[in-house]
Amino acid sequence: MDIRLYKFKSIKTKLTFWLLLLTLVPLLLVIIITYSQIVDTIEDSSIDKLSTIRNLKVQQVNTWLDEINSDIKTLSHDADIVNIANAINNNENINRGDEIIQKAEIHLKSYLSNYYSYGELFIIDAKSGLVIASTNKNTVGQNKSDDDYFTGPMQKKDVFIKDIYYSNTSSDYSMSYSTPIFSKNTHNQSVDAILVARIDLKNSLYKILLNRTGLGKSGEILIVNSNVITINQLRWYDNAPLSLQIDAEPAIRAASGETGIVKSNDYRGQEVLAAFTFIPLTNWGVVVKQDTSELRIPVNQMFINFILIFIVAAVIISIMAFTIANSIAKTIVGMNKVARSMRGGNFKIRNNVTSNDELGSLASEFNNMADLTESRIMVQEGISSISKAMIGKTSMKDFSTSLVKEIQSISNANICVFYILNENEEVFEPLFSIGANKDKLSSFNSVNPEGDFGNAIQSRKIYFVKNIQDNSEFRYRTIVGDIIPNELITIPLIVENSVVAMISIVSLNRFNVDFHNIINQSWDIMNTSYSNFISSERTRVFADHLSRINDQLEEKTLELEKQTTEVKKQADKLHETSRELQLQNLELENQRK
Repeated sequence: MDIRLYKFKSIKTKLTFWLLLLTLVPLLLVIIITYSQIVDTIEDSSIDKLSTIRNLKVQQVNTWLDEINSDIKTLSHDADIVNIANAINNNENINRGDEIIQKAEIHLKSYLSNYYSYGELFIIDAKSGLVIASTNKNTVGQNKSDDDYFTGPMQKKDVFIKDIYYSNTSSDYSMSYSTPIFSKNTHNQSVDAILVARIDLKNSLYKILLNRTGLGKSGEILIVNSNVITINQLRWYDNAPLSLQIDAEPAIRAASGETGIVKSNDYRGQEVLAAFTFIPLTNWGVVVKQDTSELRIPVNQMFINFILIFIVAAVIISIMAFTIANSIAKTIVGMNKVARSMRGGNFKIRNNVTSNDELGSLASEFNNMADLTESRIMVQEGISSISKAMIGKTSMKDFSTSLVKEIQSISNANICVFYILNENEEVFEPLFSIGANKDKLSSFNSVNPEGDFGNAIQSRKIYFVKNIQDNSEFRYRTIVGDIIPNELITIPLIVENSVVAMISIVSLNRFNVDFHNIINQSWDIMNTSYSNFISSERTRVFADHLSRINDQLEEKTLELEKQTTEVKKQADKLHETSRELQLQNLELENQRK
C-alpha cells in the first residue's frame, strides 16, 4: 500500500496510524535484528558444541586405542608370556597341563579381570597357528593361522589392529589387537608366538560412544570404516554395526580423512548439523551430529516469545497511541466543529480548552478570534440598527424616541434620556426618556453646564464615566439624582460645530466593550443624521413660511408688482437653496448608507 496515496477520513485515524507506524516499525526492526543475532549466536554455539564433543570423543577413542596398544605391548613382554615363546623357539613340546601354560593363563586371566576393555586374551603358536593358551578354554587348540590377527603381526612384526568384525566365538561384534611375542634368543627377528586381545566393544568403545551428553534427544555419534560402513550402535537404526552403509556427506568426508562442520541430511533423511573428523590409527571416520530441528527449539521458542512480546507491546502501544491520538484529535475536532458552526452563522459556540499545551493555546486563540469576529459582527449590527432607527423620521419626537429605544435595546441601559437645545432660552430640555423618573428630570443651562453634560459640551466628544464607587464622595449632577450609577455615557449631537442635543445613558452595572465601540463608531452617523433631520425641518418650516408670504403677495399683486417680482426672485433663490439642500440631504443619505 502506498501510504502517500492513502486518504485518512479522520485526524484521529491518521495520528493513530502514524504513531503505530513510528513505534511498531522500530520495535519490529529491533526484534528482527535481535532475533537474527541470537539465531547466529545459537548456531555458532551449536557448531562450537558439536566441535567440542567431536574433539572430546576422538580424544577418548584415541586414548582408549593407545591404552590397549600400550597394554598389549606390556603384556607381550611379561616373563610368563615370553617363556612360552622361549619354549616354542627351543622346539619344546608344550602341553595344556604344563606349568608354563598354566602360569601364562593365570597371568592373562588376571589381566582380563583388571581391564574392562578385553573380552578374551589368548596366545597362538607362530609355527602351528594353534591357540596354546587362552582365558577361554574353548578357544584352546583352534587353528587361527588364516585369521588376520595372526597373519598381520607375522608380516608387520608389530602390533596389528583387526577392525571391527562379527565374532563367532563371542557371538557379538568385536575387534582385535595382536602383537608378536619374541623369545630371548631371536632378538625380535623371528616371531615365536602371537598375543591376541579380543576387545569387548560394549564395555569399552560402545560405552564411550553411547555417552551422548550434550547431544539432546536426537544427537548421536557414529563411526564408519574406510568403506563408510557403520561399525557402532546407532540411536535410530537397530543392528547398525557392519550392516548399514552411509551415503551422507559428513560420513563420506570423514572416511576420506577430512575434518569440518556441515549441515546436510543424515542416513534417516533428516537435516542435521554434523561435526566430522578422521582417526588415522584405525582409518575410522567419526561423525557427531544433531537434528537441526532440535537445535532450533530454543530459536523457535525465542521466536514465539518475540511474537508474544511484539503482540503485547503492540496492544500496549496501540492503546497509548489511540489515547494520545484521541487527546490530540479531540481538541482539533472540537475546533473544526466550532469552525463549521461559525461558518453556519453560530458565533456563540466556543472551544472547551482542557490543556495548557500548544493545542490548548491554539484553541484559546481560536476562541479569541471567534470573540473578535462576534464582537465585530455585533458592532456592525449595532451601528446598522442605530442608523436604521434614524431613517425616515418626520418629527423630532419620532427621531428621539426611535433613537433612544434602539440605544437602550443595544446597551441594556437602565436609563436613557434625549435632551434638545432650546436656543431661545439657552437650556437643554428633556424630550424623551426611558427608565427615568420624569419628576426628577429637569432642564439645565447650556451656557455653563456642570458635571458630565458640561464635559461633553466643552470637549464636543462622547464623555465616559466608568467604575463609579459606591462610597465615593465625588458626585455628578446627573439625571438620576441621588442614585450613583456604575457607568454613565453622555453623547453630544453636534450640528455646525454646536451641541444641539444630548443623549445621556446610565447603567447601574457596566456597559460591555462592544457597546462602547458601537457608540464610538456610530457617533458620526448620529451627528450627520441629526444634522440632516434639522436641515430638513428648517427647510420644511421655511417652505411653509414662504407659502404664506406668497399668498399675501398674491392679494397685493397689483400694488406690489415690483415687490412680487423681487419676492419671486427670492423664492426662486430659496427654491434653489431648497433644491441644493435636498441634494445635500440625498448626498448625506448616500454617505450614511
